[in-house]
Amino acid sequence: MIVCSCQNISDRDIHAAIDWMRASDEGTIITPGKVYHALGKTPECGGCMKLFVASMRTNSKLEVPFELRGLKTPASRGESAMKGDTKVIEYLNKALRVELTAVSQFWLHYRLQQDWGYGKLARRCVRNPSKRWSMPTS
Repeated sequence: MIVCSCQNISDRDIHAAIDWMRASDEGTIITPGKVYHALGKTPECGGCMKLFVASMRTNSKLEVPFELRGLKTPASRGESAMKGDTKVIEYLNKALRVELTAVSQFWLHYRLQQDWGYGKLARRCVRNPSKRWSMPTS
């Protein structure tokens, strides 16, 4: 059965890739991205992902390696799953909020420049965004 029509991937291809990955490394964690990579393809539209994952789950070799089982413990009610200094976590959340806001503003400005007819300027700003997102040096 064809699972991904964009890349012409069948359920047999998925199972063969999983079997190959498990045979080459028993401890590897198999993800949809790794299966695509093993097949030499990349996902395009993402519409097949639900069926893709369902097909992966039918493979008996997909299970988590024994050494990695039980590492994640579910949090009880009212208890946070993340342990650590609350002040540090608060500062990290603030930093993440700032970074995500900056990225959102960057893409908003790009889309506005495109809409206003400044496509050349928009493309120039997007050409190397890593320089704009790096930390300033004083």
